[in-house]
Amino acid sequence: MSRKTRRVPGPVVSAIETLEPRRLLTEVVFNINAGASELSIATSTVTNPNGGATAAIFAPNQLLRDFDGVITADVTDTGLTIVSSDLFANIPPGTDYYNFGANINNDVIEHHYTDLLFNLASPNVIPFTHADGNFDSSEVDATLVTGTLNFDNFSGPTNSPVFDSLALDTASGTLLTGNASLVRVGGQERLTLPFTISYTFSLPMYYNAGTGMRQGSETGPITNFQHTLTFVGTIVANAGFTTGTTGAIRSNVFDDDNSNAAFDAEEGLENVPVYIDANNNNILDPGETYVLTDEDGEYVFPYRDPGTYTIRHVVPEGYRLVLPANGRRLVDIVAGDLQGDDAAGDPAVFGDNTLPGTVSGLVFKDANVNGVRDGGELGLSGVRVYVDFNDNGAFNAGEPFDLTDNAGNYQITGVAAGDYTLRHVVGAGLRSIVPPGGAYDITVLPGQGVAGQDFGDADLPGTISGRIYQDVNNDGTRQVGEPLIGDVRVFLDVNGNNDYDLGEITTLSDAAGAYMFTDVIPGTYTVRHVVPAGYTLAAPVGGEYVVTVGVAEDVINRNFGDTFVGAAITGTVFEDLNENGIQDGGEAGIENVRVFVDVNFDGRFNSGERYDFTDGAGNYTLATLKPGRRVIGHLTPATYRLTSPAAGFYTIKVTSGGVVTGVNFGDTNLSAIRGNLYNDINSNGLFDFGERGMLGWIVYLDQNNNKVRDAGELTATAAKSGAYSFIGVAPGTYLIRQEQHAGWRITRPSRNLYTVTITDSDTVGARNFGNTDNIYIGGNVFTDQNGDGKRSKTELLAISNYTIYDDANNNSKFDRGEISAARQLDGTWAFTTLTSGVHNIRIIPAQRTRQTAPKKLYYSLKIKRAVIVEGLTFGIK
Repeated sequence: MSRKTRRVPGPVVSAIETLEPRRLLTEVVFNINAGASELSIATSTVTNPNGGATAAIFAPNQLLRDFDGVITADVTDTGLTIVSSDLFANIPPGTDYYNFGANINNDVIEHHYTDLLFNLASPNVIPFTHADGNFDSSEVDATLVTGTLNFDNFSGPTNSPVFDSLALDTASGTLLTGNASLVRVGGQERLTLPFTISYTFSLPMYYNAGTGMRQGSETGPITNFQHTLTFVGTIVANAGFTTGTTGAIRSNVFDDDNSNAAFDAEEGLENVPVYIDANNNNILDPGETYVLTDEDGEYVFPYRDPGTYTIRHVVPEGYRLVLPANGRRLVDIVAGDLQGDDAAGDPAVFGDNTLPGTVSGLVFKDANVNGVRDGGELGLSGVRVYVDFNDNGAFNAGEPFDLTDNAGNYQITGVAAGDYTLRHVVGAGLRSIVPPGGAYDITVLPGQGVAGQDFGDADLPGTISGRIYQDVNNDGTRQVGEPLIGDVRVFLDVNGNNDYDLGEITTLSDAAGAYMFTDVIPGTYTVRHVVPAGYTLAAPVGGEYVVTVGVAEDVINRNFGDTFVGAAITGTVFEDLNENGIQDGGEAGIENVRVFVDVNFDGRFNSGERYDFTDGAGNYTLATLKPGRRVIGHLTPATYRLTSPAAGFYTIKVTSGGVVTGVNFGDTNLSAIRGNLYNDINSNGLFDFGERGMLGWIVYLDQNNNKVRDAGELTATAAKSGAYSFIGVAPGTYLIRQEQHAGWRITRPSRNLYTVTITDSDTVGARNFGNTDNIYIGGNVFTDQNGDGKRSKTELLAISNYTIYDDANNNSKFDRGEISAARQLDGTWAFTTLTSGVHNIRIIPAQRTRQTAPKKLYYSLKIKRAVIVEGLTFGIK
């Protein structure tokens, strides 16, 4: 039986001289039990070598014999050769007989012979008798000839027995068979061996036309027929195969995982030395015979002389002996015994178990929560560290563990080899920092230790929170109704310099003015905020809070009040891709644009005028403005032109403390090609309201006009709205195409092409591409004046008096809900919104007209994806 095998490290046996030597068997005796074997005729043929008569194929009655006997054979490394056999000796006579017929001169002569297989009177004469001296087809020979079949009793070639191949692996004592089979029954081997034997001999036939055939008394033999018999049989050797004087020891070395000292179909241990301890000193000495276990953990000592043997094995490194307790097997060998059980009748099996390992490390207080044990950080005592056998994240009874000592050290002993998850129980008020995730995946090797598995815990963090509010009355106290200020920076002033520095912990207030620091390590902190532009600090006095945060403590209501000292105007300068004057999704802000208060209304920025530069998002703020009417403008960046506001500026009235938002400027790049890619749901070629953009689809400038996007050709990708643009395009003429997508067809423009000419500072827009996954089916209707079903040059297209429809149920009727095609003034028609499937296109002619084409009167189309099908023609008369 095949089992999983664990390969152990190579044995330390370099001082041992030889393995169990390879020994050749010189004789194998198969003892055949009566009734266990059989012999039967497989085929027989008769051939006339002179060609004077027609060859006949004999159809035999089955000749079946039970027989006893002994086969003696030579065995080498390459196989087994039968050298002698008395299988067919002393076969008792029987009444089986063999029938054959020969066609001679168109006369059929039939003879019956009894026990044809036994001794014949002479090599060339087949004896037979008849009751009345004359041949009669109804007679059966009465004389039974008995004796022993001898291979040389027949003239002509004689074939020796041919047995299925046998090979004996003399190193392991395993008998290998080809089509034969070797099984173990009741502690012994049982061999089933098929064989084939063919005999060829001459059979003379005499013929007398007047009197018939008689034995040897007629003159003039007609011919000698070549007669071939082929026998097949099976030998079943119940008693096993042996040298006749030797036995064998065969058993296993296994990994006793559950340490129960029993072989429970556990994994075998490969490559383990098993030896015959000749001097019984429990050591594998030089010269002592040993073998190595195979891939299934099995070992064999073949061809052992009868006697008692002390069998031991070398326990692999990292393992300990479990079975037998004393490590020794006393095996009594008798001739022909292939198992070799010990004195107690048990198989000579050995069981080993892996040596346990250890897991060790440290649990420490990670005070600064940096994931590293720094100098001064102490170990935590009394912490349970455990091997989480079931990986359920909790300690369960039976799982190996240890409690840390005063220094935080632990060591878990007695851990069986294997792969595990190592965890610890986090103490009250603490959280796990090291390792990330709180657990280690470890591999424990036999007899070895896993060290350095450190755990770091920190105090549960606290929070600091509050709000930023506008202290309208500047009284230092938040009153009901006072506005809250968002997007204000609050920070922990670590170095105490009253300013926010890079690296200091910070957060921003939300739209409701609220802020919060989470995961605050217990300790004392100075909390400040950056006073917004246009405001002055109102609370707290000094502008800071000194806060002590305890374990898991929430420090709240650390509010900051600011008083507005002037008006403010805010807004965004953005890139108006679709030139609609509104910042749409995907239209980014423009950085570093100057927005200013145009004091003298000259449309230019002058020294002394208030201004701000837009940030990375395009946002600006003009703060601390005096109340009144203000004109706000901006300097349009180079290569851009203004799209909004139309006048180029805003006139804003601000009040004390008021903030005006949304004062936005839209600019678009000069020398641009713009448009949209959209899902043309109704296939009308127009970008209708509600139709979505094709996000991520690509438009390219087809420089070589090969209708394929090549490397180096300029591309633009559609935004969520479908908008695309080529910005800063040099003057010239361009071919604009869209990359087509499988399952879609382009509804606009025709031929998927725009030709655009760009001049300096020119922007070409509305180069839109429509796409649909609907099918287009179109054609025309002509007036078939001569009714021949073919359109001649003089026959015109019909522009009315018909209806083209998709006959969905193919019943030749235009039913409610079925779709009709749109007719054009030029006599053509088209379906533009059909989906994949089967479409039956039919025509309904007007009254007093009839249909002449197509011949089948309709078109049936099976379409799997968005395609254009054109040229479907109908004729009416």
